[in-house]
Amino acid sequence: MAKSTMSRHLAVLKQMDIIKDEGKLTLTDHGKELAKRYEEESVLLQKWFGQYLPECSEQDKHDSAQNMVVALTPDFKAKMLEKIADMVQKNSMYDQIDSRGTLEFKDIVEYMVPGDYPVAFVIQKTEQSKDDSPFSMADRGFEHPAVLNVSQDGTGVLTLKPVTIERRNLMEKIFYSGKLMKLEYETKSDVFVPAEGEDGRYEIPADALQYTYHKEERQMIGSVKLKMYALLANKQLHVRTAALSILMHGFW
Repeated sequence: MAKSTMSRHLAVLKQMDIIKDEGKLTLTDHGKELAKRYEEESVLLQKWFGQYLPECSEQDKHDSAQNMVVALTPDFKAKMLEKIADMVQKNSMYDQIDSRGTLEFKDIVEYMVPGDYPVAFVIQKTEQSKDDSPFSMADRGFEHPAVLNVSQDGTGVLTLKPVTIERRNLMEKIFYSGKLMKLEYETKSDVFVPAEGEDGRYEIPADALQYTYHKEERQMIGSVKLKMYALLANKQLHVRTAALSILMHGFW
């Protein structure tokens, strides 16, 4: 590089308050902050390259990251790095939880932002029945999806809203309708306790469920056993157990 070109570059850096000349060239406070930020951004990009381009050499990842942090416009870079940081964090999470087997809610809540998460769910029979369907009638007895609320203190609650089920008797050509009267969930102590909530909803503590993670699908599944009470068409109390599974996919 020609001396005149170098002088012009140094003059620009001085005007930007990045370097100062006090007998020797040194970074200003602003320059030090900028260098620190660039280094942090470069490290983040190198982690991202490592997760998605493992075949690239460390030198290639380093050089490419260094070029990107100085070449991109600040606004675009900020938006891009925000998404990349989320991807890097989640990929690290996937690797960590994939090796733990059965998980508790406390194992996964640290990776979740407080708020409401809509979750798909299915309720399946745990007892033999006359029909061939593996699904419990209760699967249609709740509004879909359920809602998993994660609080600031790291606790969670799964909320189910019951709905009226209608069923037609083809022989008598009439409709029967009914609604769940009571719901209980099985605790880690193997006892069933009432799921209580507000406005007719049922609430199950998130730590009552056991979780398993499938890395290939990036699918978290939480399960708990339920006991349900409802009146049959003949007005007799019907009590059945079933397995509730929630599917947590979109936010993993």
